[in-house]
Amino acid sequence: MTTRSTKLTALCRAVTLLWAAVSGVQFTIWLIMCLVSGGFAPAMWWLWTAIGGGLVVSALWLATQRARGERAA
Repeated sequence: MTTRSTKLTALCRAVTLLWAAVSGVQFTIWLIMCLVSGGFAPAMWWLWTAIGGGLVVSALWLATQRARGERAA
């Protein structure tokens, strides 16, 4: 594994961790709001970050894997 692919993998891991942490915090806040209000909060705004960020993270991992595969061939 080259230094560049190691850096890309580390970047992907950092971005994935950041996305998961932000999504988790937003979900926790939404859940607390549901419990405090005594019911289900219909606006599930945390999904914007969870789904949109998940798509970005997936694309980043895919691009990293393709770049690594092209260098190996």
